[in-house]
Amino acid sequence: MTAKHTPGPWAHHNTPTPFIYVNAGGLPICQIYTSTAHGQSMGEQFANAHLIAAAPELLEALREIFHDVKQGAIPNDDDEWWKKASTAIAKATGGQT
Repeated sequence: MTAKHTPGPWAHHNTPTPFIYVNAGGLPICQIYTSTAHGQSMGEQFANAHLIAAAPELLEALREIFHDVKQGAIPNDDDEWWKKASTAIAKATGGQT
């Protein structure tokens, strides 16, 4: 399946502004406002930036595992795992698995 999102890799960059920027090959993906006024620590905001930047690779890895389980290459004894994986893929792709 062809991805509709900006292809990875994505990276986050610190700037002297109050934002952390996530981009891909110079293309902006998002910016995270780094104020602690709303109760999030700087550490939590940087962790969010890491997670956002990893999204394309996480989706690709989950899709590969999902495919292998579907093909029987990896045993699937856990229906709960299957539901979580398919729900996460659908959420990340706007409903496509």
